Parts: sequence; C-alpha cells; structure tokens
Amino acid sequence: MLTNQQKASIHIAKNERGMSDPDYRALLTELTGAVSSTNPRLDDKDYQAIMKAIRGIPSAPSEAKGAAPRSRRSAGCNARGRRSAWQDKQLRKFRQYCKYCGMDETEARAIIFKNFGVMHEEAPTLTNTDFDDIMVTLEELLEERIKSDSLFPGARPREGLDLQYWRNRHPKRGGVNTRESHLIFGLWNDLKAYLGEEKRTAQYLIGFAANTCRLSHAKAIEELSAREALKVIDALRKRIIQEQKKTADIPF
Repeated sequence: MLTNQQKASIHIAKNERGMSDPDYRALLTELTGAVSSTNPRLDDKDYQAIMKAIRGIPSAPSEAKGAAPRSRRSAGCNARGRRSAWQDKQLRKFRQYCKYCGMDETEARAIIFKNFGVMHEEAPTLTNTDFDDIMVTLEELLEERIKSDSLFPGARPREGLDLQYWRNRHPKRGGVNTRESHLIFGLWNDLKAYLGEEKRTAQYLIGFAANTCRLSHAKAIEELSAREALKVIDALRKRIIQEQKKTADIPF
C-alpha cells in the first residue's frame, strides 16, 4: 500500500499537470488496474510508474504576464472546467474502428463533423461523452456493413469482436453503463481494505447503494440508473476519504 506521502505526491503532480479526475483515473487504471491511489495492492514500483507517466504529460502553459487569461473552452476544457479532447487511447480506438469499417480519413472526419460540428478527431472541444456517442455510431455502422457484406477486403474486424460492447457501455435509456459499474466496483475494492471482514460482502455494497440513493428496496449495481450510479460513486469516494482520515489519526 502506498504511504500517505506517496499519495500526496501523486496528487500534487496530477494538479501541476492540470489533469482532470477522469483522465487521472484512466491513466491509473491503464498502468496498475486500480482506479485510486488508495488501492492497497499498489506498491513502490507502481508509484514510480505513475509518477513517471504523470511527469511525462506536458503541463498546461502558464499565462504570459499581463495577458488576458484564456477561457476554459479555448484552454481545452468544457463548460464545467474539466479537460476536453480525446486521449491517445481514445483516438487509437476511434481510428481502429474506422479501419474495421473500411473508412479513410476523409470519411471518418465527415462523421466527426456531422455529429459534433468539428473537422478533426483531435479537436480540443470533444468530450468523453462525445467519444462514447461516436463509438456507438461506428459500432452500428460496422454491424450494418458486415450484414450487407459491403466491407472492403482486409477491412473486416478481428475474430470475436463484441459488436454490442459500446452500446452496452453507453446505454440510451438512462441505465448504469459498464464504465460507471466498473468504477463502483473498483472503489468498492479500495474501501474494503478499511472495513471489517463481516462488511466485505456484495450485500453490504448493495445496501450502501440503496441507502445512498434512498431506495425503497435494494437492487443490484447493474440495475441502478446512471443518476443513481453517480451518487454511489461520489459516496464511495467520500467514504474512502473518511476512512483514510481515521487511519491517519491512529498513533503508531
């Protein structure tokens, strides 16, 4: 488990680089499989890898003295101040699916323009929600082209590709998606390190979710709405912080 000093160093480096919380957690998951630096499985080797990766990200340029500050939108942030623009991993996945569909750059960027009004997949105004939306569009297009046998030679996707993955991940009916459920279970695994053995059960998590969302009856995480899932994610994060403070207050 990382020390409190190591966790603090990670978050200081993250803030210095201007990383948003979703980008930070995506990086952490890619490097270590954890969604939080509080995960007890992380060790010194993970700490070094995380710090190296964060330090390798260019920090946002500081404003010139006397110059007017840039707007959040022009700085590559959305209206809520979170960093926009797709990350390298998202760009690779977008281009991979375009290749599966047999699309060239012109056709791919025409779809980007049709959906979002920008000319390029690296436009700084594109958000994570935009990425989910375009992947659903590409998945539907790919399925249509496979059924009609209209793919160019060599464009066919790899064997066993799940053609429902992005639609299940980003449902249109307001249900929890796989990204949110994955984050809930990741945070739950982090929290279990602070709980007694009798509380480290799936039933306790379900009860925690029901209490957080004030549900009249408990239901599985996969049955939550997207709104309820976000409440559970926020509550789990706050609970982990509370437990960390308790641990920090214990004298050694």
